[in-house]
Amino acid sequence: MSNHSLTSEPDTIEQLTASALRLAVFVLDDSAKQSSAKLPATDPLVNQPLAELLAQAERLNLAESIAGQTQHLASILLAAKSKPQLITLTHPAASNSERQVLIAPALMAAKLHCHAHALITGISTGISSGNEDASSVQAALKHAKREHISPVSFLIEAVPSSSAEQELLSNHITGIAKISELFTKRALPKANAKIASAKPANAKTAIELTQQDLTQSEQLSYWYTPLHQQRVATLTLCGEQNLTLVMVQGSQLAKPEPLLSNQRIWLPVRAQDTAEMRQQLVSFVNELTNIKHTDDQSALLKLISCAIHNSVQNIEPSHQQQSKASAVIMANSVEQAISEIDAMLAVIDAPFSDKQASDYKTPAGSCFQTSETSMPQNDLCFVYPGVGTVYPEMFSEFGRYFPALYSELEAEGDLGQMLQADLLDSCAKDKKKAADVSQMALKELAIAGGGASFMLTRLLQRVFNITPNYAMGYSMGEAAMWASLGVWHKPHSLVAATDHSSIFNHDISGELNCVRQTWQLGDHDTINWNSFVVRATEQEIQGAIDALAQQKNHAQAQQLDQNRVYIAIVQGDTCVIAGCEHSCKQVLKQLGKRGIAANRVTAMHTAPAMLIRDQLKDFYQLPISKGANATQQCQQTQFISAASEQFVALNENAIAASVADTMCQPLDFTKLVDKAHRLGARLFVEVGADRQTSTLVDKILTANSEQATNSEQATEPEQARAKGLLTQSEQARAKGLAIATNTKAGDDITSLLKCLAQLFCHQVPMSLDYLMDGLESQLQQLTCNAEPLKIHTNSSTAITEPTAVTLKGAQV
Repeated sequence: MSNHSLTSEPDTIEQLTASALRLAVFVLDDSAKQSSAKLPATDPLVNQPLAELLAQAERLNLAESIAGQTQHLASILLAAKSKPQLITLTHPAASNSERQVLIAPALMAAKLHCHAHALITGISTGISSGNEDASSVQAALKHAKREHISPVSFLIEAVPSSSAEQELLSNHITGIAKISELFTKRALPKANAKIASAKPANAKTAIELTQQDLTQSEQLSYWYTPLHQQRVATLTLCGEQNLTLVMVQGSQLAKPEPLLSNQRIWLPVRAQDTAEMRQQLVSFVNELTNIKHTDDQSALLKLISCAIHNSVQNIEPSHQQQSKASAVIMANSVEQAISEIDAMLAVIDAPFSDKQASDYKTPAGSCFQTSETSMPQNDLCFVYPGVGTVYPEMFSEFGRYFPALYSELEAEGDLGQMLQADLLDSCAKDKKKAADVSQMALKELAIAGGGASFMLTRLLQRVFNITPNYAMGYSMGEAAMWASLGVWHKPHSLVAATDHSSIFNHDISGELNCVRQTWQLGDHDTINWNSFVVRATEQEIQGAIDALAQQKNHAQAQQLDQNRVYIAIVQGDTCVIAGCEHSCKQVLKQLGKRGIAANRVTAMHTAPAMLIRDQLKDFYQLPISKGANATQQCQQTQFISAASEQFVALNENAIAASVADTMCQPLDFTKLVDKAHRLGARLFVEVGADRQTSTLVDKILTANSEQATNSEQATEPEQARAKGLLTQSEQARAKGLAIATNTKAGDDITSLLKCLAQLFCHQVPMSLDYLMDGLESQLQQLTCNAEPLKIHTNSSTAITEPTAVTLKGAQV
């Protein structure tokens, strides 16, 4: 039989296209080779009422080749319009594992409240020409009434005519299953996936489905889609006559990948003192040693779960004494976990460990604090970075770990636009462009940076229930602060507003109209603008500018005055100068310093920016969320601005004026950090991409601490107290601490867990439910029908069974 007859049956296709097509697709994996009539216990659809659909389904097993029972895809789809069809085929990753695809009438599935993986909504055929057939794609989109959509196009190459008919049909059904699973994961193959040479017209991209398993997490990136638009794909089955299907995402969302696993260990500990802490750590070593010599994959997961449970129990109101010591062990293996504990025990056992324990943390993320070294309560400050911190493949892992959060954000606004995902993705695909992120326009950097902060804030607040006591922003980060913390009513409106605003396109960037007006330049005069980071004080830089002016005659001085150099930002031991590139380089030469060029066109924090201060105030005059003053979050959080000595009031005018003044006036970030510290902030958590701002905060805190330290040094804590001095741990506590939630140099999840570990050790209130849920999901898969999980108590080595392990709403 020819490929033509395998991929399409003219009469059947005509019947399918004669009316609307809407079929629901469900993918059921059964690694245990359970009965095809029974839904696998570990399948994400286990709680859905699929029993009735399965009971009515006709069954076709493609793993068994039976003579005279050849089926064609078109005929299966036609049959599925009236009756569910359950197709069983061999799982491509394992010959002894089965995959089942259930195709049913969409209306029937909806009435039963079943959440489909995907919907098949259109079909068409066309004459093939080198595996390319734009006409069949366009005809299928027309049948699906989605001609206006630019879908992602998937292709399955033509199979040699000698191939078995069942194998060909199996490839087609497997292709449907793969795309359906990509829909549930809201993901697409990364740039290194094999791209088809032929790209049908009207398609965003063309991806060839080969035998490789494209559903593996490490091969996927998030599939962004415009607001209120479903993901749409076309699947073209190539042959002598191509067959194209239109597939639309269903309502089923994939289960989140667990944050913790046997390869990502996070062991928290609470204790009354260092002696009890040592006892628990030694107990961990013993248990980990036993686990290392067993093949039980669930043993380590149970240990992590028990540790989290105990850490929650230790600070519940019913617990008589507050924990005075906290630690978290982070590792990628049992062996590394043991090494991390040994290193921590060495610090605890040291004769004089005050300095080491005051801020103990390892590169792996393990950390330790006592009540003398942990920060006081109600001292958490979210710090929002400015523009220029985003990078290619930013947050590329978050989608599969927090699918519900991403779905929530997509329902509120255009998530891809908010993160400038397409632009950053193009940089990631082209290594030559990867270094050109700094060349992104100011508006693009502002949108992406604000979007990154918005997402991380939602993650910390909605997933881990962490609310700051204070909040502040670096430069444009102040606007991100108000948008992210739920003060502004419709923060997503800022994306389009910023994209089209003359302020960010022409006035303080682009043509730099405000600079032209200040310097009295014409429209066609060239401005070579740049900014440089230089390790020098504000006074040194101003001295260099003044010295240059004195060295020149009156005419030259006027020329220097025209080609302005501005001290835009003061940030610890460095400053940012901006203005005419030639004049900036003259100042650097006078200083005898080398500056790091930002190569970014922005006149923020310079005198010309003051010309548009009122326009900026109007731009940020946004409605306040209803009840913003009454919500627990806003009641708990005090907002700090570089433009005000006091907390900013929660009203439209005060907020707009604060943001405008911060962006136009020179920024003294050192004073802003000092102000936040004076007002009570001690834990400064950067909520944004990378860790540039937390590095600055740490340097400022360290410099201030060194200046405040008494010149008379003490070698022992007792000696310090006898002389009325602060011990080293008390100095560290008074100094404060800067923590990053994300770093470009590490993976997203590890960076996040390191941040959570430090917050845990400083006893910041948070929920660990999400960590527990992921562990329980894995344990259910590994230990179905096993004995209930048992918990080790801290008081003894006895084992007791808890009344509940889930700990919904538990606060840490």
